[in-house]
Amino acid sequence: MKHALLLILALAAARLAGQNIGLHPPDVDWQQLQARHVRVLFPAGFGARARRVAGLIDRLAEQHDRSVGDRLYPFDLVLQTPNLTVNGYVSLAPFRSEFYTTPPQSFSRLSNTDWLDLLAIHEFRHVQQTSNERRGITGLVSILQGQYGWMALSGIATPNWFTEGDAVVAETAFTSGGRGRTPAFSGDLRALLGSGITYRYAKARNGSFRNLVPSHYVYGYGMTTFARERFGNDVWKPVLAEGASFRGLIYPFSRALKRATGLSTRELYRATMEELEARQDSFLAARNLTTGDIIDNGDRDVRDYQFAGTDGQGRLLALRTSYREIPALVEVGSPDRVITRTAVQREPWLAVSDRFALWTRYSQDPRYTNQNYSDLEIYELSTGRKRRLTQHAKYLSARFSPDERRLAAVWYDILAGGPELHLLDAATGAVTARLTTDDANLAWPTFSADGRRVYYLSQNTAGVAVRYWEPDTGTEGELLPRSVAPIDMLSTADDGRLVYTGGYDGIDNVYALDPGTGGVTQLTSVPVGATFPHLADGTLYYANPTPRGERLSRLPTGEGAGLPGAVPVSDPRPGVFTRAAAFAAETTNLPAEVVAEDYPVRNFSNTLGGIRLHSWTFNGSYVTPGVAVDFGNALNTASATLSAQYNVNEARYSTGGRITYGGLFTVISLEGQYRDRNTIVQSERQDSLRFFSQEFNQFTIGPTLSVPLEWVDGIMTTRLVPSVG
Repeated sequence: MKHALLLILALAAARLAGQNIGLHPPDVDWQQLQARHVRVLFPAGFGARARRVAGLIDRLAEQHDRSVGDRLYPFDLVLQTPNLTVNGYVSLAPFRSEFYTTPPQSFSRLSNTDWLDLLAIHEFRHVQQTSNERRGITGLVSILQGQYGWMALSGIATPNWFTEGDAVVAETAFTSGGRGRTPAFSGDLRALLGSGITYRYAKARNGSFRNLVPSHYVYGYGMTTFARERFGNDVWKPVLAEGASFRGLIYPFSRALKRATGLSTRELYRATMEELEARQDSFLAARNLTTGDIIDNGDRDVRDYQFAGTDGQGRLLALRTSYREIPALVEVGSPDRVITRTAVQREPWLAVSDRFALWTRYSQDPRYTNQNYSDLEIYELSTGRKRRLTQHAKYLSARFSPDERRLAAVWYDILAGGPELHLLDAATGAVTARLTTDDANLAWPTFSADGRRVYYLSQNTAGVAVRYWEPDTGTEGELLPRSVAPIDMLSTADDGRLVYTGGYDGIDNVYALDPGTGGVTQLTSVPVGATFPHLADGTLYYANPTPRGERLSRLPTGEGAGLPGAVPVSDPRPGVFTRAAAFAAETTNLPAEVVAEDYPVRNFSNTLGGIRLHSWTFNGSYVTPGVAVDFGNALNTASATLSAQYNVNEARYSTGGRITYGGLFTVISLEGQYRDRNTIVQSERQDSLRFFSQEFNQFTIGPTLSVPLEWVDGIMTTRLVPSVG
C-alpha cells in the first residue's frame, strides 16, 4: 500500500518548470565533439580545453566508478564561455551539464586545482550519481514519466549533503588539491566546533537565516569521509543504490545507511561532529597559537568582514556582508558606519587606497543573460562620487598603484586566449600595458611599494606560484615556486613585503614574503584560519571564521616579527578535515595523467541541434486526464510539448502541442489544440426548459512572441517580459 501511494504521488506530480530559454547570443559558433561517454558542445576556438575535459570524463567513466556505481547514461556537456558566473551544474529534462568556464579569483575555498579540471571531476560525479539512482522505484517512475519523474524521485531519495559531499570527495581524491585539502572550506564548521556548537541534524540539513550554518557541501564531505574511513572506501555505493530504489518507503536513504553501517543519517551526523571536534582538539593541542584581538563591534548578527584596508585617514575599511543587509563598504567600528553599498558582483572584490575604494561590478546583456561582464567601479572616499571606469569589460580584480594613478587588473576573456594582466590609467580606464601568459588563471594583482612591479598569483595545472611583472621593462620573474599548497589573497605591506594566506600546515595562516631574499615568515598561528591579510603601520589585520561569521582581528607586529621555524612552502600538511585515509584506495592525480585525445570536431546547429525526447508525463486533472511528451535540447534554445487528454464528462478526446524557439531575439511560441466536443446545450424556449446534446469540433491555434529581459544595475535587478499573442 505504501509503495502504491508513492507511485500515485509521483505520477500525479506537476511537471517541473523549465529554465528560461535562449540565454546565449545567437552569433556564437557552436562546435561539438563526441567522446566515448559524453558529447561536448563549445564555441569555436575552445577546442583544446574541450578535448581535455572530454578526456578527463572518459578516464573517470572507465577507471573511477568503484565507489559510486558503473551505470552511466548519455548526456551533453555545454561549455559556456561568455558567462562569467563561478558555477557548474548537472540537470535532467534533458540530461545535461553546463560549465561556466571563467575561473574565480580566490583559491581558498575551491582549491588551486585548475578550474575546468575541478568542474569536470566534480560535476561528472553528479552525472555518475544521477545515473546510478535510476533503479527500483526511481527507475520505474523514469520509465513511466521519463526524466521529469527520474529527477523528482532522485531529489526525494538522496539528500543534497551526500551528493555534494561525495562530489567534493571525488575532486579531492582524484587531484592533488580539491576542497577537502583546503582549510578555508571547513573554516565555518571548525569555528563552531571549537566553540562547542553542534546544531541538530535538521538545522544542519536545512540551513538557517539566523545562525551561521555551514553549507551542505561541508557537512556532506565530513559525513561521507567519516563513513568511508570507518566502514570502507565503497560504503556509499549500496546506500545510494538502495536509497534511490526506495527499499523502505520513508527515509529510504537513511534506512539504507542503517543497513550498511548501523547508523541512521542523524546518528552518522552526530558521530561525525563528535569525532571531528575531538580530532580538532587534539590537532590544536600540539600547536603554539599566536592570535590577534578580535575587533568586536557588539552586534550579534552573522556578518562577514573581508578585504580589510586602511585609507589615508587611518580608518579601517572593509567589505561587510550579512544575512540582514546587502553588501556594503563600511568603516569598521563600534558600531560600523556604512559608507556606501557596493554593486552586484560575480564574486566579492574590494580594494582600498588612501583616497579611493574600488570594486568589480557585474552586468549582463538584458536579453542574452549568458553574455555578462565585470567592470571596475571607483568610489572617491572624500566626496562619495562613484565612477564606472570600464564598460562591458571582463575585469575580475584590480588594485591601485601607490600614487593612485594606475591600476593593475586581471582581464579574462577566455575565447581571446585566457587571462591577461592589464595596466590601466586610473582616470580614463585606458590600457597602457598588458601581459599575456599561458597560465590557466591570474589572480590578486598588487603593486610593489615603489610602483615599479606588479606581483600576482599564477595558476596552472602544476599549482600556484607568486610571480612579478615590471611593465616598464617587460621583465618577468618568480618569487615563490609553484606548489600545490593552498595559497591565496596576496597583498603588499607598507614595508614592501608581500603578505598572503597559506594553508601549509592544515590551517590558513598569514605569511610574509620578502621580495628581495625570497624568504617566507609565518606571522600568525591561529586555531581556525586567518584570511584577507592587510599589514600597515606595524599592525596586521585579518579575518578569521567565528560562530558569527568572518570577523576582523588585529595583531601588532614589530621589527622582524614572525614565528620561528621553517615554512614548508612546497609540502603542505593535511588538515584536521582532510581525512585522506577515507579515499586512499582511490587517490590519484588525474589532471597530471590525462592526455587530451584527438576527438573529431564538427559544427553544431544553434537552432534545433540535439533536440531529444526526454519526458512523458501525466497531466490534466481527474476530469480531463492525459499524457504529454516533452522535447528539449542541450543549448536550451528549443522545446516542444505534445499532449493528449480525455474528457471524462464529455467522453471525448483532445490533442495539442506547444513549440518554443528561443534562438532569436524574440522568443517564438506556437500553440495549438484540437478538441472533439460533446456538450449539453439549453434550447431557447419561453415556457419550459429543454436540454440536448450538441457535438462539434474545436480547433485553436495561436503564436506568442515574447522578449524576456533582465537588467542588473548596481544593487538592483529588474525583469520585464513584454509579450503579444
